Amino acid sequence: MPTEAPISRHLELYAYWLSKRGARGMPARRDIDPADIQQLLPYLAIAERDGDQFRYRLMGSGIVREGGREATGRVVGSGLGDEKITEEALALWERVFTTARPIFTAVEFCFESGEKHFVSTLILPLSGDGMTVNMSISSLVVRPDPGLMVSRDWLKGVPVKGSVVSEVGSAEELAKLCREWERYCGRVADERSEKS
Repeated sequence: MPTEAPISRHLELYAYWLSKRGARGMPARRDIDPADIQQLLPYLAIAERDGDQFRYRLMGSGIVREGGREATGRVVGSGLGDEKITEEALALWERVFTTARPIFTAVEFCFESGEKHFVSTLILPLSGDGMTVNMSISSLVVRPDPGLMVSRDWLKGVPVKGSVVSEVGSAEELAKLCREWERYCGRVADERSEKS
């Protein structure tokens, strides 16, 4: 069964990213020291541009567990199975790499059984030269349905509903987005409990 990471993981990564950015538009990959953010590592991914796609250079163990597959070295979105969902995932990374702006996104995987798997992702740009985005660092937080059982590639082909995509301009904006997402997940879970 998937595990819940605290929503504060997004806020901690964003605060760290801001501290490493300084007066620049964004930090570089070399500025990110894993020793500084050990508690976040299981929920982090690093991706880089690979032609017209994006490839994961690093995938945290928590994300591997949540997704049911190791994605290091794979193209972003390749484990989702549905072409439309894959294109939407690639469009998110394209947006971050093109605009150099952080993005918060939230989706829900909707299983035929009625169970839901809520996923939120914070994607932050990184730049080797301070201007052009050449990598991204992201955090993933999930709110799983208690009845879901994880297996290999368990999310592949599962329909996705309600994609929320918001640019993040400040820690306050991100905190608000995180609170709204948590409330939404809780409300859906409560409604489902009342029906059963």
